[in-house]
Amino acid sequence: VTLFCAVLFYVEVLQISSVLNAAGLDSPTHIGFASGIAGIGVPIGALIFSLVSRYSVRLHLLTALSLFAIGLYGMGALTSVAWVVAAAFVAQIACGILIPALLTWCLGNLEFQHRGKGMGFWHTAFFLGQFLSPFVITLLSLGLDADLRTSVSLLGGVALLAALITAGLSLKQARPLNPV
Repeated sequence: VTLFCAVLFYVEVLQISSVLNAAGLDSPTHIGFASGIAGIGVPIGALIFSLVSRYSVRLHLLTALSLFAIGLYGMGALTSVAWVVAAAFVAQIACGILIPALLTWCLGNLEFQHRGKGMGFWHTAFFLGQFLSPFVITLLSLGLDADLRTSVSLLGGVALLAALITAGLSLKQARPLNPV
């Protein structure tokens, strides 16, 4: 789960400059400013997590994956630079929710004496996602003869599919109501 989520996490982080350039923004100063505006989403996502932290990790993952779906799809599909920045902002909110959700999930399932080793494995998976994310984009672009923005949008679709699977698993494991 962490590796998959990390690949999605790093799409916006690593590709935003190129996506903004493909959307028509060509000044490095403007690209940096637009990226900074989108980046405000991370602390907002972390704040949202703190407000919903009492709920299940499935809800956290469902929220983050849904926001990734909206953000990544929008980064690739929307034509206006302002809308691309707005979509990147949504993806950054997902980033802010994802990290504490995954860390809480990982640490909450480990006994104290195993947390150091568990976090080492978690960090390995997360940063492996950082390494793999650009390759996934490149492979999608090459394999589908698509441009960068189309590949980013496709990963938004993958995030949507993952959100639907998460929702389905949550419904499947929900207890049925007792008849009255």
